[in-house]
Amino acid sequence: MSSRIMHLAIQLLFLFISHIHSCKWLPTQCGCAKTAPSIHSRIVGGKPAVPHSWPWIVSIRKYGSHICGGVLINSRYLLSAAHCFKAYHPGQNKDFTFAMGHNAIQERYLVIKPKRVVRHKSYNSNGKNIHDIALIELEQAVSFNDSRIGFACLPLNHVNQGESYPPIGKETWVVGWGTTQFGGKVSPTLLQVSVPITSNQGCKQVLSAPAKQICAGYDQGGKDSCQGDSGGPLVVEIGQGIFELIGLVSFGIGCAKAMKPGVYTRVAGYIDWINDVLKSTSSNSNPNPNSTYPKTTSAKPTYPEPTHPISKPLALSNTISNYQKLSYLIISIEILLLI
Repeated sequence: MSSRIMHLAIQLLFLFISHIHSCKWLPTQCGCAKTAPSIHSRIVGGKPAVPHSWPWIVSIRKYGSHICGGVLINSRYLLSAAHCFKAYHPGQNKDFTFAMGHNAIQERYLVIKPKRVVRHKSYNSNGKNIHDIALIELEQAVSFNDSRIGFACLPLNHVNQGESYPPIGKETWVVGWGTTQFGGKVSPTLLQVSVPITSNQGCKQVLSAPAKQICAGYDQGGKDSCQGDSGGPLVVEIGQGIFELIGLVSFGIGCAKAMKPGVYTRVAGYIDWINDVLKSTSSNSNPNPNSTYPKTTSAKPTYPEPTHPISKPLALSNTISNYQKLSYLIISIEILLLI
């Protein structure tokens, strides 16, 4: 019984630490969820995500059925994988919808159609899945005043670091509604899994362009993204509960196999491309009307840079989510019953 009490006490400590190091949620803050994700513990080997703890995740649907994931980068645009839109042409816009603020796959809380889909023009030009990235402009902007919806930070400070960022072994998180086994059914609720950055032999065998791609997974397998997770986010925590988008689910050999890590599009390698696409519409509309970012006079940086926690430390959150309150209550009751 004493070991059980010790285990519960450790759980309480982790909950307390996660609260102390959580970010202060603001509609203009990238990479921050008002409901903190539980991170102390195509998704295989994962666990259910705390509802709305990854508010930038998007369910991409064709004819109403989930096919891929996506990630909001501002109130009007999201990133996904180019292979989710094979043979795409503008006449297909009516077939696609983008669902945000959801936890269950069948929810219809906020569903928006695309205005346009821009695939990288060099995607798969050599048959090796390079440049597997697409930028989608929504028909209407979403509001980040709704805490169920947010946007991920882009790796703007790491554009020139190439393969050195993130370092090998760095813990990352993947979320999605993908299948929990190869050839299986999509998950009814959002799942998350933690996988480390790797450059093992299995990665080297399938990676064609390390400056544009990145591998994540365990040598022994067991945890991975899978079918239906394509285009979804691979993120790292960069401090105070702020998450940065470093990858988009691209491809893999099976799911969660030993020495067969998942391959992701390296987002830092496409910042200029993203800027170029955003520039084409920036003269007609503000890509993020909910934000208060200063306008730049430079010709190159057209993407509105979000508040960065490294250059400008954020205040710590003074609120505890309902999920955290419930967790505190349940664990405390268990300890009292054991005593």
